[in-house]
Amino acid sequence: MTDEVGVITGDLTVRTTRRADHRVIVTIQYTGADEWYTLTSSPVAVPDGQIRTTTTASSTPSSPAHRP
Repeated sequence: MTDEVGVITGDLTVRTTRRADHRVIVTIQYTGADEWYTLTSSPVAVPDGQIRTTTTASSTPSSPAHRP
């Protein structure tokens, strides 16, 4: 679920950006697109040493893709 467009599905790219305050901003885009969308509830607090666990994800394309 994203703040800007709601639910998105399909071939996605996920980007995490750690801030100095130990919070992580998670953004998502359709693979190859220019626009990035913010994951709802982002940024989230991440304890030191846990960033790798938080950013490990797998995705499988679903069809049909919902695009706004």
